[in-house]
Amino acid sequence: MSRAFYLNLAVDNLKKNARTIIPYILTSVLTTMMLYMVVSLANNPNLNEMLGAMTLTQMLGFGVVIIEIFAFIFLFYTYSFLIKRRQKEFALFSILGMEKKHLARV
Repeated sequence: MSRAFYLNLAVDNLKKNARTIIPYILTSVLTTMMLYMVVSLANNPNLNEMLGAMTLTQMLGFGVVIIEIFAFIFLFYTYSFLIKRRQKEFALFSILGMEKKHLARV
């Protein structure tokens, strides 16, 4: 099968499942943005000039670890929700003869 077939199939699936995919993409982007904002604050070189910089750096480092843990759990949960919603569709493709590597492309 040609690559255009998989591209068309993927685009059609995105259009049909937009109600479930768009919230996943938004949560992924917002969670990643929040994590990178806190990481950039923790690694700011001007932070060392402030009063209590050592304590603030430690607290921001601790916050980064906590946000990473919650981000991982949250993104894993939303991804598993998305996959559960599309499980019947993947099963249908598998029954129709699509291999696992082709399903991964879609």
